[in-house]
Amino acid sequence: MGSGGEGSVFLALNENAYKFWAIKIVAKGRDGVELELWKHFSHPNLPEVIDVIETESEILIVMDYVEGRNVANILKETGKVKPRQAVIWGIQICRVLHYLHSQEPPVVYGDLKPDNMICRADKSLVLVDFGTVSPFVKESSYHGGHYGTKGYAAPEQYDGTCVVDTRADIYSLGVTLFQLVTGKLLLSGIGKEDWKLCPGYFGLKKIICKCMRFDRTQRFSGIESCERALQGILWWRKARFLFVAAAFIIIFSAGSQLQLEQGELTKEQSYEEYLKEAKFNVYEEQKKNCQSAIFLNPVREEAYQQLIEIFLEDAILTEEEDIFLRKVLKEKSEGDTRSHEEALRTDEGAFLRVSYELGMAYWYYFEGDGGKSYAARWFLNIAEAAESIGNTEITGITQNQRKRAAVLAKIGSYYSRIRNRREDETENISYLTFWKDLMEIYDIQESDTDADKVNLLLWEEISAQIYYFADRFCQAGLEKAVLDKILLEIKDKVQINDNRPVSKEIEVLEKDILKNIELAIESVERIYNNFKKEGEKE
Repeated sequence: MGSGGEGSVFLALNENAYKFWAIKIVAKGRDGVELELWKHFSHPNLPEVIDVIETESEILIVMDYVEGRNVANILKETGKVKPRQAVIWGIQICRVLHYLHSQEPPVVYGDLKPDNMICRADKSLVLVDFGTVSPFVKESSYHGGHYGTKGYAAPEQYDGTCVVDTRADIYSLGVTLFQLVTGKLLLSGIGKEDWKLCPGYFGLKKIICKCMRFDRTQRFSGIESCERALQGILWWRKARFLFVAAAFIIIFSAGSQLQLEQGELTKEQSYEEYLKEAKFNVYEEQKKNCQSAIFLNPVREEAYQQLIEIFLEDAILTEEEDIFLRKVLKEKSEGDTRSHEEALRTDEGAFLRVSYELGMAYWYYFEGDGGKSYAARWFLNIAEAAESIGNTEITGITQNQRKRAAVLAKIGSYYSRIRNRREDETENISYLTFWKDLMEIYDIQESDTDADKVNLLLWEEISAQIYYFADRFCQAGLEKAVLDKILLEIKDKVQINDNRPVSKEIEVLEKDILKNIELAIESVERIYNNFKKEGEKE
């Protein structure tokens, strides 16, 4: 019936029972294969395994023949499926993966893709092809580098040094869902227009993007979390329909009573209700809840802060989220001539706290171009306020945060000039001054509860800038020993934390910094050596 890198599948007939079977033949020798494991699989979205036969050179997996259509063939005919169908299939896949991942030890499917999915007549899915299924054992699991399908397999499946775990299946699920709703393979890239193919399915983009994060620590921690998120999409569409229907009935049966009850709610109570709903809703409705709260009271900061928190839940501030933020800040509440940003400015403390969070969001998490330039605008608000109020405390903003905001505002202005400068334009940036400002933020060490993350983000920034601008620092006359000293100091500070338990996010940051430092040291060495050789020639 078909063949691939893991083996071939044949259609067989049990002549006694006149029943069709599918037989998968896999070559022996792949690490991690546990024959007995397959015999005990029992799930409505998996074919029943009748027997596993082992010969000297091959493994034969005998299973029920599933009647239906291959999803890959469906996509060839239709291009894509309706978003609702994709979500329903996604939930079914999550359930069967949860079954596999809940085995002892957990089982990694390893090759999730439309080719391995059969759609029955009742539209339910069955996962077939057990050629890559493997138990995951933390201490002895086999590594990646030799299985899965390019374009669908997680990055760690091609990294021979990395232990593959159940999060690899979550990545493949994201790629598969993306193909189902857009009709495109991930290899051809993601464009903004692709997401317009699933209007009304709130949060589906966020779910898919979170599944497909390159860093597996930033994906869903477990497949059950992904299933809940997909269930939330269907739940919200159903709830919204029921809400509209119920509202229609209530309006025509007891309109006056409804108005009376609504009139009893104060503006502040409604504001709090919107914030509560934003904590439990699906993504698109969370945005709308925060926006509605801001319309009610644009001076209060909580809705702005909650909106930023929602956007950064996946550690990315997207271009679409940037547009939404700008729109909300420019909008005006009914009967108010001020924009929401202007209204927020009337409470200086609230405005500066929101400015700091927006600055940090754009500086570290914005996926588009110009994030640091945008961040500089928000940091500048704090820097200007600090000049006018002196040492007066701003509730919720530490002295170090004020200093950092002032320095990052200056550094952001460098990025703005670098971005806007034409190729043929005369250099008008002092890289010695740029370096001095970088050293200002280096000297600011946080000691509060977020100290680890904030300090690491700053060290990551400095090590990256040394790598990117090593040639400019060299041309400006900065000594190589100065750059080397800072890089080694940062390396020592990061490695001091090696024996202390840290979160996955901190662990990833530390690895990124050490990689930056390695690249920066090589770059500095090469550039300064070349500069020295050029000088000797002259």
